[in-house]
This record gives sequence, C-alpha cells and structure tokens, in this order.
Amino acid sequence: MRLKTSITDKLFLSYIFLIIFNIVIGTYAIVNLNMLKNSSDQMINTGVPLLFFTEKLMDCLSVQEKLGKQYFSLKTELAQNQFVARGEEFKNYLTEMHGKGVDKEINAIGKVYGQYLNLFSLALKERDLNQAGILPYQKQMNAAHEITVKWIQNLKGSLIEDEKDQLVHLNTMNQRVLYTLVILCVAGLILGLGFAFLVTSYFTRTIEKIKQTTQMISKGKYDQFPAFVSGDEMGELTESFKSMGKRLKELEALNLDANPLSRLPGNLAIERELLKRIQNQSPLAFCLLDLDNFKAYGDTYGYARGSEVLTVVAGILMQTMQSVGQKEDFIGHIGGDDFILITEPARAHVFCQKIISEFDQTIPHYYDEADRRNGFILAKDRNDVEQKFPVMTISIAVVTNEKRKFTDPGKIAEMAAQLKHYAKTFPKSIYVIDQRRN
Repeated sequence: MRLKTSITDKLFLSYIFLIIFNIVIGTYAIVNLNMLKNSSDQMINTGVPLLFFTEKLMDCLSVQEKLGKQYFSLKTELAQNQFVARGEEFKNYLTEMHGKGVDKEINAIGKVYGQYLNLFSLALKERDLNQAGILPYQKQMNAAHEITVKWIQNLKGSLIEDEKDQLVHLNTMNQRVLYTLVILCVAGLILGLGFAFLVTSYFTRTIEKIKQTTQMISKGKYDQFPAFVSGDEMGELTESFKSMGKRLKELEALNLDANPLSRLPGNLAIERELLKRIQNQSPLAFCLLDLDNFKAYGDTYGYARGSEVLTVVAGILMQTMQSVGQKEDFIGHIGGDDFILITEPARAHVFCQKIISEFDQTIPHYYDEADRRNGFILAKDRNDVEQKFPVMTISIAVVTNEKRKFTDPGKIAEMAAQLKHYAKTFPKSIYVIDQRRN
C-alpha cells in the first residue's frame, strides 16, 4: 500500500530535509572555521609578536654598538645615557617575550646580554683610562655583542621555521575544509535544484512573467510590463513593479544628469525642481553660488586641486543641508564652480550665512603656506597679464518669489545670474537678495 501525501506535506518534508542538510553543512563549517581561527590566533598572538620583538632586540643592539663606540671615542654623557636607555628598552622587550614558549632562549639571551651590560659598566668606572686601556673592554663587549646577536638570530630563525610549519598546516587544513564544503554545497545545490523543479512545475507561468518583467527593467523599459490579471498577491506584485519602474526611471534620469565630480543633481533636476515649485506656487528662494578667483586658483595649482575645492564646496553644502535644511530643500551643481540651493525665503539668510562662514574658514587651508600668508596668488588674467588674486571668496545671489511671481525657471536663472555679477563686485564673501518687484 502506497502512502499518499499532499503537496503541502511534500513541500514540508522537503523543507525539513533541506534545513537539516544545511544545518549539517553550517555546523561542519563553523567547527572547522573555529579550528582555523584558533590556529591563526596562535600565530598572531604568539609567533608574530615574537618575531617583532626579535627585530626590536636587534635594533637595540645595533644602536648600542654605535653608542658604545661613540662613548669610548668621545666619552660623552649623552652617549652613555642613550646606551643605558637602550639597555632598559632591550630588557623590557625580553620581559614581553616571557611566557610565550621561548623562555629558555630568552633566559640565555638575557644572561649573555647581562654580561654585555656589565662590561660597559666596568668601562664606565675606568673613565680615566686611555684608549689602549679601554681596548680590552671593547673587545670583550664586541664578543658579548656577537654572542647575543647569534642567540637572537637563532631564535628568529627558529620562530620563522615554526611559522612556516604552522602556515603549511593551516593551508592543508584549509584545503581539506574547502574541498569538503564544496562537496557538501554541491550536494545541497543538487537537492535544492530538485526541490526547485518540483515547485516550479506548479508556478511556471508566474515565474515566466516575473522573468519577463525583470528583463524589461534591465533593458530600461519601465512602462511595458506583462499584465497580471489577478486580484490576489500577483495583482499587488503588478502594482509594485509599476511603482518600481516609475521610481527607477526617475533615478536613472537623475543619475545621468548628476555632476560626475560632486555627484549633486545637475541642470535637468534643477529645472524640474524649479518648475515643480512654480506650479505648486510654493515659497521659493533660488540661491546661485559662485566662487570668486577660482580660475586663477586652478591655473596656479592645477585642475586636480581645483576639483578638490569643488568637492569641498559640495561637502559644505551637504553639511549645511543636514544642519539647518529641511526635507524639501534642494542643492545642485550646474557645473564648474557654480552651485545652486533651493529653499524657502525664511531659511535663505541662515543658509547663506552658514555657507559663507564655513567656506571662509575652510578655503584658506587649500592654499600653500606662502600664498596663505601673503593673502593672494600671482596668476595671469584673461588678458594674459599677471595680477594678484586674493584668496577665494564665495558670492551668493538669492532670487525669491516673495515680491514677484515667476512662471519660467529660465527667468529665475537669468535674474540670479545678473545678481551674481553684482555680488562679485564686493571683495569678500557675500550674499545679496533681490528686492525688486514685478
């Protein structure tokens, strides 16, 4: 008698089997990864520090050898003090190395090094001896120095060999774990494909339509999705795809329009934002920002540093937006050194004051020290005449709809450009707000 099971039961049993199989794979991976981690930790916490300390011991000995020769030649107190200081540093390194499995070698190094220090101490007591009298101490110290170096080099060689052995062990273990996991994963993949085949046999048409939809999205066809005639979750999925397509279309347009340097929205997005506010008759303050003396800066320091300044200005705008802006405020980059800010008239003053303050504090740091101290750079103007150009300032022209009504974004940009030329006549960072009426 054959046991009859429903589709739900089959799916449930398949899920249980796959879950158990994945638990086995995960457990195996976790156990072996933990073993690899412990081995790696041992290398990092013991082997690597010991090698580091042996290098430091060699450095100390090398410096002390030079200081010893200097002292015996000149008998300066500075050389003596530095020799002693290096000795204390050497002892500290030996102390750090204790308890890491090389105590026998460390004790031997400490013993012979102690003899080296004792010989130097004996030489200090014989300060009045001439060069010939000091020579025996120097020879004995050189011998002790060579023995100490040999001990350290032997220890270093032993540590390197141990590290190599551990690396070979880790590599072997890693390969074994990798091969086993690959086999288990392939087995899991085969089982999963078999399970997927059972499921897809019931949902072929639905998956095919989803596939067609994703292909159209990948081709940028956001308005030609296959129709789902259904009042259930598939109907909701249809609406979700339509919303996603609309949003992707908007994001694609914004991304193509964004300035490649600052990543701020460009002309297309700026015009769209202005048009939306004009149509909604929203309170509008259009701020056009321009850097004064930027061309001279770029001619003097090069395009790379000029691009860096533009990136800094974009950062100032974004920081200002975060600190005093609102969700509906908007910043953009027309191109070159021209930026825009769209906000409400009530916030325009705060925005402009903060931007000017941040700009004036930040921009001097992007000049060389000599130019910053002089307060200007020498560069040629548009007539190829060399002139003094002061440190960059920022001019902001603000056009609002408080006293006039706008119907065309181009008219706003035109008025802002006119006002910008007036603002640039001032020899400092400034913002001016258009007060004219219709």
